[in-house]
Amino acid sequence: TYTARIYKPSTKRATGTVNLRYNTCSSVSLDYAPYSLGLMNEETDRITFYLTNYSNTIVNNVYIEDENTTDIIKIDGASSQPTISWNDRGNHRASTVTSTWINGVFTITVIHNGPLDITVNCKGANTDRMTAPTFERVSAPTSPAQWTGVCQYEAEYADYKNISSCKKNAYYNKETGFYGQGYVVTGTNTQAVLRDTIKVSQAGIHTLTFRYKTDASASLQFQVKNGSSVTVSLPQSNEWKEITTKIDLPLGDQVVYIKNTSGKSVSIDYFSLKNDNPTGIESINMPADNYDIIGYYNMQGMKIANPRKGKPYIARKINGKTIIYIYTNEKIDNKCNSHINVDSSPPSSSR
Repeated sequence: TYTARIYKPSTKRATGTVNLRYNTCSSVSLDYAPYSLGLMNEETDRITFYLTNYSNTIVNNVYIEDENTTDIIKIDGASSQPTISWNDRGNHRASTVTSTWINGVFTITVIHNGPLDITVNCKGANTDRMTAPTFERVSAPTSPAQWTGVCQYEAEYADYKNISSCKKNAYYNKETGFYGQGYVVTGTNTQAVLRDTIKVSQAGIHTLTFRYKTDASASLQFQVKNGSSVTVSLPQSNEWKEITTKIDLPLGDQVVYIKNTSGKSVSIDYFSLKNDNPTGIESINMPADNYDIIGYYNMQGMKIANPRKGKPYIARKINGKTIIYIYTNEKIDNKCNSHINVDSSPPSSSR
């Protein structure tokens, strides 16, 4: 028997004092209600706070906001009365923020049930302060090379129509042996169909693999919308089994359909696709001399803006022909200075 464990809400407040290191006031004292959370950022002449404390109670299946709670912030050591501004974040009951200035202590009382930002403009007489740190500029990492391996598409995440069942949580039904989170059972309806969208990074022949099981020999048709199709015969198998065939695919995002042409019930775990010729190297022989370069491509056919020293590239020339060479310059100088003669064709201009 499962018994839910109920935790009694805490009533303990959290208090503490932070000696300032960047702002020229002396310190900040904090008095937080139970479950309050605060972030503080110091600058020479101001301090910003982010506070949040949200709780609600379910009443008749409707969540009702609990009463506002009170957090208190005290800033000590300001030379003159600070000024304050604030604004609520999110969707919750409006917060109330008030302040007092008594004997050099600026007290902020925050009554809220939700997140808000507070900015306090304040300066003191302290001089032994740290210099604000210089933040490192974060730059985007170099894009990885185009993936040319197997792309796997789980059947349970495809769109479907007229199937027997889609088992998206098969583990909890004591099913075993499948990949991902489940599989699809087509049933015996010849109108059963799955629909998915595949990404083809390079046109050409691909290896198509189905992982399936079926109580009787069956067949599935894999069809590209407005394109090629192939019918795959599936031998009977009570265990998960893979079977492969070939299909010619066009470049780009393609909508594909998997149709139950035989009318036999098939459990489909996934289908996968792998480009049989990922480099695009084909059939023109080039002489060994210098060429004016207008484009650089990696060995997967993706255009490269900044080739790296010592790496092999497909170099596209003004005359439209292509060679492969080892790039040896730190900067592009529009000349191939170290090359390899190969049989090759220019990368597609659509890449």
